Amino acid sequence: MSELVRLYGMNIRTEIPTHQHRPVPPGARPDLEINLGPPVPATDAAPPGKVLLDLRGNQQYYTGTQHEDGFSLRFHGTCDIEIDSGLGRAVVHPVTGGESGMLSVLAGGTLLAFVLGLRRAPVLHASAVHVGDEVLAFAGASGMGKSTMATLQCADGAALVTDDLLRLDLTTRRPLCSLGATELRLRRPAAQLADVQVGAGRQRATADDRNAFAPRTATTESLPLATIVVPVIDRDPARTAVRIESLAPLDALLLLTRFPRLLGWRSPAILRDQLDQIGDLVERVPVHVAVVPAGPPFPSGLAGAVRDGVGLAASASTAAR
Repeated sequence: MSELVRLYGMNIRTEIPTHQHRPVPPGARPDLEINLGPPVPATDAAPPGKVLLDLRGNQQYYTGTQHEDGFSLRFHGTCDIEIDSGLGRAVVHPVTGGESGMLSVLAGGTLLAFVLGLRRAPVLHASAVHVGDEVLAFAGASGMGKSTMATLQCADGAALVTDDLLRLDLTTRRPLCSLGATELRLRRPAAQLADVQVGAGRQRATADDRNAFAPRTATTESLPLATIVVPVIDRDPARTAVRIESLAPLDALLLLTRFPRLLGWRSPAILRDQLDQIGDLVERVPVHVAVVPAGPPFPSGLAGAVRDGVGLAASASTAAR
């Protein structure tokens, strides 16, 4: 059984559930097909070909390569993914004995980010919400509070545009945002925010030990990006109010380049593209750092204070319904 879903500007037909619920326009053909292939044995080796992407720390996480038949993306211990040279079809091969629940997490996230990177599409490692007639994006590395800040905005009336990955169109005067994930995935310490938002009955546990829930979502494609906020959680008990700092374009460029959606790119061409895209973006969109009190619980009015501090005076309750 396959599903047809629209994510990040792509129409995707997939045999692996994404748990996202954005319908494809009637009559639209898939841009990417994700199929489930036969299992493969585990290996510590890199897949064949020229290495484009590689992430390792105390273990090997993933490796992406290019070869004469297309591309390979190996999540060590979980799955191998073979992608054709036209970037239109991906076959996911689970590793024998691996965590099958991770296939949905990887196919709906890292795989799509890899394909978008190969297509040279501008993306941010960001969660974003629809406020008024514009988009407010929260950018940062994993664990910095992007999803938490988006959750607080949704609790205050905003509508979710995406979580963790934001695709942009930089060909227009104002950068435009594609609709993405329809769920927010919260780490355990922040998961109680979902109880305030939707109640425990509409949550689900994910294979990567997070709580996912579906708030009200934006439905308008190609919304203009108003501003980018990098959250900094201040755990000093004396911090009770939000502090907003506006960044000059060069400072914004240096900061945002620290938070790629995929760590470990080795392709000079892709790295140049990403630098050029962020450089273009920060010349046209204001970037702020928001120092916020640690939570939960968070101070009441925090979401509005962030919006006011970055110049989004419109109430979140006016977001698209």
